[in-house]
Amino acid sequence: MEASNFTWVEAWFHWGFPKTRECWRWGEETRQAEVVATAFLMASGSKDHAQLIKLVDLHSPRNWSLISAGFPGRSGKSCRLRWCNQLSPAVQHRPFTPAEDAAIVAAHAKHGNK
Repeated sequence: MEASNFTWVEAWFHWGFPKTRECWRWGEETRQAEVVATAFLMASGSKDHAQLIKLVDLHSPRNWSLISAGFPGRSGKSCRLRWCNQLSPAVQHRPFTPAEDAAIVAAHAKHGNK
């Protein structure tokens, strides 16, 4: 099994307690994988967007594992997040209204940053 498939605790049991340099190297590899995974979320081109919209229309916005099969190396979760946060027709890309701003400020005053 490759190191990237282990959690820290599993790695400790498998290889023994790691040295600081080993922890840093494994953590760096994990961070690099996260950067690659989030690249799809941050900078997909319009070609990917068009393909995602087409696949959602074909398979419905609930079957994310099947939809992600159309994007090698991408998970159903990344496709779902792109759809729900960016591409769905239900998403309103507009500034908050003054009434919405007032509601947010009032809720923050009452509840704080929780």
